[in-house]
Amino acid sequence: MLVSFSPPHLSRKPFRFFNYWAQKEGFIDTIRDHWRIDIEGCVSYQITQKLRLLKSRLKLLYGKEHIQMEVDQAKSELLHFQNLLHDNPGLQSILTQFFKALSHLPLLDLKFTPDEIKHVLWSILDNKAPGLDGYNSGFYKASSEVLGDDIIKAITQFFENAQGAFVAGRNIMHNILLCQDLVKHYTRQHCTPSCLMKIDLCRAYDSMNWSFIKEMLVALNFPHKFIKIIMTCITSTSYVLIINGSPKNSFVAKRGLRQGDPVSPLLFAIGMEYLSKSLKSIVGAFGFHPRCKVIKLTHLSLADELMIFCKGDLSSVRIICACIKGFSSTSGLHANWGKSTIYLAGVDNSIKEDIRSVSQFTLRTLPFKY
Repeated sequence: MLVSFSPPHLSRKPFRFFNYWAQKEGFIDTIRDHWRIDIEGCVSYQITQKLRLLKSRLKLLYGKEHIQMEVDQAKSELLHFQNLLHDNPGLQSILTQFFKALSHLPLLDLKFTPDEIKHVLWSILDNKAPGLDGYNSGFYKASSEVLGDDIIKAITQFFENAQGAFVAGRNIMHNILLCQDLVKHYTRQHCTPSCLMKIDLCRAYDSMNWSFIKEMLVALNFPHKFIKIIMTCITSTSYVLIINGSPKNSFVAKRGLRQGDPVSPLLFAIGMEYLSKSLKSIVGAFGFHPRCKVIKLTHLSLADELMIFCKGDLSSVRIICACIKGFSSTSGLHANWGKSTIYLAGVDNSIKEDIRSVSQFTLRTLPFKY
């Protein structure tokens, strides 16, 4: 029996700018000469077309060069980040103090300055790409003396005199340490009934509804122009699948926040503020966790996980679960029931089973990993 296989169809690889090209002699002269091309249209359209036409010229000049320089650069960057992680083991702050930031709302209507735009561009790592055209931020930095004025003009026109300002919040390590303090009595035989629910949010960034984000921004009294800019940025998202090294047709998103977007953690935190308000407004038969009565603490947020604390009784757990379901229907964020767990202390075995049945979470014992 003869079996033959036809070779796979290999389509042309997409363009990609390599940072070492910018170190080549004549690179800036090539960019400057190409940028003199006269193209009709708005600034953004002119930039897009010039960059598209520039690809063939760059590939002709540098495309066949040996890739070893790029490999060496990648190794150097890897070593740099390994040393960085070694020197800074602590987690960095990503949360925002909402009500403290609200005092800065007038700043959101100020106009971007050229220095601010340049500062943001220079804060992006050289190998990070803001788009799908193959040009990374290293290209824009290396070509700034030629492209700089046009880029700043295009960004200024896009944002239409609005700017975001957020005040950095506390470190996420504070929440972890507080959680450890709240559960350190759970292993004791005789203690006040206590309950901790460790809730894993299913595909947290990918599931958040855009309409919910807009409603939250409006409710927090962000300026109309600023809200419009934010919604334009998150609703214009599109994705491209790369199959056998070749990009296919793009498709648009319908919900969710982009991974890696600097504004995504802030918008996610704003969305979680809805749940915070819902939990703080609980009334009725709800009982606070024994160690949380004085400060009326109900929950802590740890990235895409929630730690919810309450008294270890059935009525309190029912109220918490109803609150979570209401939040899910509004925001689009849902608990991953298979990964979510519940921890109880000072609770009779019969009540434990009732609580497990109501919450549908897996009953576990300490310790657990964050």
